[in-house]
Amino acid sequence: SEFKAFVAKFPRSGLVPHAHLRVAACALITKDMTEALAAADRILVFPGAPLEAASYAWLVRGSALLERKEYGLAAQAFAKIVDSKVPDLAPAALVRQAWAHKKLGDDDAFQALLKKAFAEHPSSTQMALVHFLRGAQLFEDKRWEEAGTHLEAGLSRYPYSSLTEASLALMAVAFTRAGRLDELVTAANSALKLLVGNYSTASPYWRAQSHFFVGKAYYDLKRYKD
Repeated sequence: SEFKAFVAKFPRSGLVPHAHLRVAACALITKDMTEALAAADRILVFPGAPLEAASYAWLVRGSALLERKEYGLAAQAFAKIVDSKVPDLAPAALVRQAWAHKKLGDDDAFQALLKKAFAEHPSSTQMALVHFLRGAQLFEDKRWEEAGTHLEAGLSRYPYSSLTEASLALMAVAFTRAGRLDELVTAANSALKLLVGNYSTASPYWRAQSHFFVGKAYYDLKRYKD
């Protein structure tokens, strides 16, 4: 309401697009997708809107459309900014555009966009998500050993997040199904250390599976004390 009041008082201010952007971001966070889209559109039609504000408006617009399951329109919105020079915006758009194509059933585009993100933005903060999604796709395709190896690599590269929990659990299942139990317990010894002192809302679901499959691997390897 404060940002809306600012716009009402100073409609010609150069800060208006930034105010609309914050309205859009707040609406997105509070799951008001109608307001998020409306605020983003107000930026896009604002004369002379700064490139950064307009670029983020496309990101908000695409994200809101994703939430509304309008995946085709979401992919089109993200396509507007996949080559953006605004820091970290292009990889964020690529990952979300990839997911929109995944939901549309276009796995080829999904993989191609993730590879593009990985190749062009290797140091981006989005790479933990890219690594997880690529590993999850291999898991979905039942390419167990490749999935386990890919997820393990992601665990070793990035700090703890909620993705760590899911990655570890999927890695444990993948290596179990691939029959690579030695690799599983070796990787788990390092990965489980990431969980120490960390917890997220994803922990109860994923962590139980991780410990079960790691314990099962030790049992099947006859390492009963472990």
